[in-house]
Amino acid sequence: MPLNLSCLNSYSFIPSIPLLSNVFNNFNHSTYKSNENSLIQKLSSSIINSKFSLHDIELLFNIFSKKNQHSLNIFILLKTKLISSIFIYTIIILILFLLFSIIFYIISYIKFKKFKINYKNIFLIILIILNHVLFIYKIVIINNVHKTKDSLNKSLYEINREIYPKSFIKHLHHLIKQLTQFDEYSIKSNSIVVLGLKSIMIEAFNRLLKENYFIEDLFHYFNNIDKNYYQLRDSIMNETILTILFDQFTISYKNMTNDLINFNKKLCYYFDNYKSDFNKQILKNLNIFHEKIQFFIQFIEKQIIDKINANFLDQKQEDKIHRYIALIAYLITFIIVCITIIPLIFISIKIFLQWKNEQNIQHNVDKVDSSYIQNDNQQHYPMNVMSKNTVSNQNQSDEIENNIRSINNKYSNSLSDIDQIENNKFEDHDSSRLFLFSIRIVFIFILILVIFLLLITGFLYGLDLLLHGSCRLVHYNQPFLISFTINNFLNQMNNFDINITILNIINDCNNNIHFSKILFKNASIQLNDQLSSTIKDFNQEIFQQFLNVNNKINITSDLDLLINLANLNSLNNIANYLKYIKNDFEQIDQIFKQILTPNSALLGNFTKEIFHEFEKFVIEVTQSTIDPCPLPIDIILKMDQLICHHTAKIINGVWLEIFLFMFFIVFGLYIFGIYVYKQFD
Repeated sequence: MPLNLSCLNSYSFIPSIPLLSNVFNNFNHSTYKSNENSLIQKLSSSIINSKFSLHDIELLFNIFSKKNQHSLNIFILLKTKLISSIFIYTIIILILFLLFSIIFYIISYIKFKKFKINYKNIFLIILIILNHVLFIYKIVIINNVHKTKDSLNKSLYEINREIYPKSFIKHLHHLIKQLTQFDEYSIKSNSIVVLGLKSIMIEAFNRLLKENYFIEDLFHYFNNIDKNYYQLRDSIMNETILTILFDQFTISYKNMTNDLINFNKKLCYYFDNYKSDFNKQILKNLNIFHEKIQFFIQFIEKQIIDKINANFLDQKQEDKIHRYIALIAYLITFIIVCITIIPLIFISIKIFLQWKNEQNIQHNVDKVDSSYIQNDNQQHYPMNVMSKNTVSNQNQSDEIENNIRSINNKYSNSLSDIDQIENNKFEDHDSSRLFLFSIRIVFIFILILVIFLLLITGFLYGLDLLLHGSCRLVHYNQPFLISFTINNFLNQMNNFDINITILNIINDCNNNIHFSKILFKNASIQLNDQLSSTIKDFNQEIFQQFLNVNNKINITSDLDLLINLANLNSLNNIANYLKYIKNDFEQIDQIFKQILTPNSALLGNFTKEIFHEFEKFVIEVTQSTIDPCPLPIDIILKMDQLICHHTAKIINGVWLEIFLFMFFIVFGLYIFGIYVYKQFD
């Protein structure tokens, strides 16, 4: 009866893996550069970087940490580099502009030596040009301020309503769904992972029997012996001299054949039973994955979702911040417009009054000049008359006397016109003093507006410091930021270092390494140990079966007697059959010796190959089920783009632009303007 190996060739094929995960997105985080635009922004960044380092922002974050909240007070805040920098900046610029105001009032009271009219005109032209430049600069600043307002409002709206916590929770639920799907693969008996591992294990046991126990060669030799035995039996039936000895050989052969058949049955029975028990063994082995996945799911639900399941700000708080942002923007616009429009109003009034005064003066001068001309003509006329008519009639004397009286009256009228001009000069002087007084009064109002604007620039300076420092921290010191977030928002867990795990995940995302490496880092080692134990148990059982059957196949002594007897009787055909059988037995004996020689290294290498094959299959299933990077990359990059690469860049240098604008307004337009006014006064 030939032996049957069909039981060893029935195993399932590895199932196809469905694609459930998203396409892998590279975690390309763009470099943060806050000073890549205008010269003012570069200067602002240089000032901030020199005054506010990464260490300073770390200290500021630590002050607001959970463990320091109970001791937080105003004195501690004042000691921070952020508050002290804002305070120092505000004090310095207030002192500077107070000095400017003192200079303004000093110039307004001092009488200067008058320059030539040409220099006065040059000064006036410079003042007008400066005013136009500042007017254009004003439009640029107002535009930047409203861009900043829109950017802050957009960032606040997007982060508070769309990103946090809405997008984060959506991503986390998506991640939990994927983890749950993979978890089902590890707990259901008909799942992809279980069927795949079952197929891999059955195929592995087939390989073990074929490669380590040479089962196909053994069965081949056994079947050859069985075939040659029946051919030998047919040949010996006519040879009575070998019948008795062959009958004894037949008894031994039948016993050996029965043992081999039992060995075949036991092998197939054990293999079939082991296949039916594979589900339990495999599910037991995959329980490591199940526990690991459940740990991550519980961690995400309890430690993260439960703590961010609310908006950063409620609707009223968000609306209030939007109103404050709009108020600051409109207040800046109002102040800038006021401090630029008021000088234009005064310049226009002064030009109008100057033009009106010049018209009055010119009218009076023309009037006086015409009177002088008439008087001169009439003075010459009677003298000519008297010279030419010395001997004229006495009747004309009365007419001449009347002409002289008329001339005298006209002289007195011209003198009154001159007095009127002098009176106009005194009136112009009084109006000039009144105009200068009004400038001084209005400048107090301007100074109050400037102080308000200076305080706002201090706030903008602090906001620029905070945003710039935070963005530098996000881009260049992620370990501190992760540690700060975890220590203040998450609870530490035993035997699980959250900081190191998240840092490793970030590094893996940056290096395009799949999340499964972290997920099964320790689980794979335990699974390898369990798979090794399962293979060793199976191998031990097979080895014992081979050891038992090895002691029952030693019939070579009966073959030697038959071969000698057949050679003595020149039964060459029978002798050849017997030699074939003996040769097959010798081959079987060699194989058994090789099998029964212990070789732990061979089994160890075989176990590693099986584990790597299974690990490769599990990784393929994991990569098809779970996203490569568990981090919400798109959300993180969107927040980074909103805050650091858009809002922080727009707000960068706004405080410096407003400061420079006020400097040129006060020093260039007001102080220089009052000086030019004093020259024309």
